[in-house]
Amino acid sequence: GELAVLRDDGTTVRVAGGPTGADLLFLAGEPIGEPVVRSGPFVMSTPQQIARAHADHAAGRLGRYDD
Repeated sequence: GELAVLRDDGTTVRVAGGPTGADLLFLAGEPIGEPVVRSGPFVMSTPQQIARAHADHAAGRLGRYDD
């Protein structure tokens, strides 16, 4: 999958699929003013948080609060 980040200074988005078409998930929101780090399905604010998310996933701890 690919990630595209669009600016908010326009009113139109045009998408063209290749020979096999395209799947598109279009989301919009206000800027959060924080760093964004992405790895696999995880989006966090720091590389350390990403590492923790991967470790929690591998250990089956996602969706639980044990801290």
